[in-house]
Amino acid sequence: MHKKLILAAAAVLFAFGTTVMAQVVKVPDNAKETFAKAYPKAKNVKWHNNVANYDADFKDGNDVCTAHFNVDGTWKFTEKHVNKSTIPAPAWDTYQKSKYRDWKLKTTRFIENNDGQKAYRFECKKGVETMYLFIDKSGKVIKENPSVGL
Repeated sequence: MHKKLILAAAAVLFAFGTTVMAQVVKVPDNAKETFAKAYPKAKNVKWHNNVANYDADFKDGNDVCTAHFNVDGTWKFTEKHVNKSTIPAPAWDTYQKSKYRDWKLKTTRFIENNDGQKAYRFECKKGVETMYLFIDKSGKVIKENPSVGL
């Protein structure tokens, strides 16, 4: 009797877990259309949302990227994973001279937003604190911010 109860409970939990994982993200049509126009060669596109926005993870050639959209489907910004060695020397030098140079450098990304701004984003971490430093290709600091967007 005890075994049957445990098996029944496991079956219910499995069925519930499978249903939750199988939910489809309803992406606004204008987000999908904007994405398709901007990235016609995108491969392995995976959409997800986190209540505040929709994101599309994808490959564009050899580049790993994420495009971010508002809940209404308007494009906010796209980030491309970049290796430190591909960052222009003026931008890298500015980072190396910044107050965050002694923090752990977690990630580097190239960001382009819907205002036409382009910058390299340095994700720096010290303890529980995270700071994002945005530097353009000429080495000018655009902003430093605890959020990911430019």
